Amino acid sequence: MGRGRGKGEGGEKETDPAIPKPAPKGDQVTNVIGEVGRWQLEKILIVFIAAAPGLAHIFHAGFITPKQRFWCEQAMNAAGEDIPPPWTVEYPEKNKSYLVYPGNMTTDKKLMGHCIPECVDYGFDHSFWVSTMITEWDLVCEKSWLKTLAKLLLFTGFALGSFCSGLVSDKWGRKTAIWFSSVVMCIFGVITSFAPWYPLFVVTWWVTGTMAIACYTAAFVWTMEVAAGKWKIYLGMSMNYSWPICRLIIAGLAWGLRDWHWHLRAISALVAVGSVILYFLPES
Repeated sequence: MGRGRGKGEGGEKETDPAIPKPAPKGDQVTNVIGEVGRWQLEKILIVFIAAAPGLAHIFHAGFITPKQRFWCEQAMNAAGEDIPPPWTVEYPEKNKSYLVYPGNMTTDKKLMGHCIPECVDYGFDHSFWVSTMITEWDLVCEKSWLKTLAKLLLFTGFALGSFCSGLVSDKWGRKTAIWFSSVVMCIFGVITSFAPWYPLFVVTWWVTGTMAIACYTAAFVWTMEVAAGKWKIYLGMSMNYSWPICRLIIAGLAWGLRDWHWHLRAISALVAVGSVILYFLPES
């Protein structure tokens, strides 16, 4: 019976400590496959390419309503009769008055143009901008507040998209939320570029902006969940590089195209590419 007393049934020695050794720290799966590797980096690159271009819609708000010089082309009275030029414009606060003709541009840097109360058609300086939201619907003088309204509603969409993106991704998955918002953003971005009426433009632009921030929010969460350890911080923060990259994208589009219709179509084309490559993205 004296034999074998040096080892227990499990092969343990009498000299081994009674308290078992602690398990390795950290997540068990992470201890086996590592915190980050080629697989994670490839998938994060996919989600970055899919989510980043949509943010260009946010910065596009500054290029779609630029300052642009204008003048009155035609003025009519309440009876529908033409009022021939020149038209008199008075500025009591400056104690000045001007005689305005069609095509006359102001030399004042702060004054983009003279507002004629009876004006029914405006002309614009196209020396740089081919087409903007302002030239599309004559959003100057008494209609200038409509461009502010459009951007205000766009930013309400950003707030709603950030909130709803979390609810959708929690219920149906991060990948589903990213893909759905990308597809909707692409479709409505194209529709917005063809919108012939201001009310339709505002609604479709609002949907586009809502999906843009929703896509980025879900992509950011996906990145945080696929990484582990210190890489969760590094890779999560790297998603913020999409903001300056999108600034460069929209600045390049504005300089090269100078037409808000093609800005939206070009951004939508980039979003469409991201929607396709999301096929290779797994769920987090």
